[in-house]
Formats: sequence, C-alpha cells, structure tokens
Amino acid sequence: MQRKPNFMRSKHKFTVRKNSVALPATRFLLLSFLLIFSSSISGMAQEKTDHPEYQYLFKNDSQANLRFSTFYGEIAPSTAWANLNSSFGNIFLMEFGIHLNRKFAVGFYSARSPKKNQVLVPQTGTPEYDAWLDAGIKIDQLPPGSEVAFVYFTHSGINLAYMHNTEKVMFYRAGIRVGSGKLEMLQNHRQVFDFFNTSIYEAKAFNVNPEIGVGINLRSWWRLHADVGYRIVIAQADRPINPTNFYGLTFKVGFAFGAFNN
Repeated sequence: MQRKPNFMRSKHKFTVRKNSVALPATRFLLLSFLLIFSSSISGMAQEKTDHPEYQYLFKNDSQANLRFSTFYGEIAPSTAWANLNSSFGNIFLMEFGIHLNRKFAVGFYSARSPKKNQVLVPQTGTPEYDAWLDAGIKIDQLPPGSEVAFVYFTHSGINLAYMHNTEKVMFYRAGIRVGSGKLEMLQNHRQVFDFFNTSIYEAKAFNVNPEIGVGINLRSWWRLHADVGYRIVIAQADRPINPTNFYGLTFKVGFAFGAFNN
C-alpha cells in the first residue's frame, strides 16, 4: 500500500527551519546595537577626557562663573550730599544696572546738583573781574545788579560695586563711580528744562568716587543703601571754579528696586 505524503511533517520541518534562521539574525542585530552603543559611550568619555568642557560667561546653573541675578534701579532723591565749590550741597542721583551672582553690580548712573550753590560776582574793574573775563565767563550776560552766580555739577558714568552676604538683612557693599560731566555756572537757579537755563560758563569734568557702605533688605524687591565716599574731580578749569573745590566727602541714602532674591 502506497504511503501518502505527510504534509504536517513537512510543514513542521519548514517552521523549524524558519525559526533557526530568524534567531541568529536577531542576535546579530542585538549584538551590533550593543557594540555601537558601547563604542559611542567610550568615545564620549574619551572626548571628555581629551577636551575640557567649554566655559561661558553667563550660564543658568550654579557652576557659572558669572550668573545674571536681576535688573535693578536705584534713586537717591534729595538724599545725597557732596562737596560743591567748598560748600556741602545736595545731589540728585539715579542708577540702573544688573546684579551678577548676587555679589556684583554693574550700573549706569546720572547725578546732578539741583540745589543752588552760589559764588559771589566780582565788582567791575577789579583784578578778579578781569580774571573771570579771561577765563571765558560771559559775565556781561548776568542781570544788572547781580551779586551771585549759581554753580552746578552734572555728571554720569558707570558704577562697579561688590556686595557681601546679600542674603542677610544687613550686608556690606563697596564700589567706585567713574564718569564725566561738566561744571556749569548759570545766571539764575537751574530750571527743570535746560532751555530755560542761561549758562555763562562751562568746563568739562571727570569724576572718580570710591564708596563704602551698607545695604538693608527691606523686602525681596526693595533695599535701602547708605554709602560714604570721597570724590575727586578733574577739569580744565582754574578760575573762578577750581576743580579741587569739588574734592571731598560724599554721602548717599538710596532706595534700590529689583528681584533681589533671584
């Protein structure tokens, strides 16, 4: 009797042959992936060893050399005083800038003397009167009978400061202001708008003002600053405004605003 072909057996053999081919292929892909992955990790480690990590001026992590903390603004309205032509006069000061690492401040400031600082006008025909004319003072533009003229000092520049332990309620601070401006003599009191002022004399001036003081954290966004310093003024002027007459102590009480807890 002729035997019939066993289709089930042939099917079974075919299935076994298929699995025997697929399994080595899967292993090969898996081993290849592991080899490539391990090679990549090894290469990254070698690259990190051979090449140091790049460093940046500003970064957001704690490892940064200089980290931006906040913008700030400070105003000293009628709470700053300085030597003005051998008298102690009031100074109005405004400043804007940034804090770095909660320790360093870099700002731009503008200061002016809004209060009057008077100098006596010499009498006609005296040697001092002639000296005023030689210095380029437009003394003829003074109102008739004027006995005094008004001196003002306006300057602006940069402020570089260091602040120690700003996380405490009270902390120490020190800085230096460097700027330029002008010594100016007016025929009357300074007005709010400059086109109302009549200048009879101007001299360019350079200002250096180191300071030291304390800061008090009133709120996370509000600080009180109290600083004392010494100002040096360099100007191309001799008479009647001597720049050395503007040398002297400075004192400032200012209010600063910013996100100081960043």
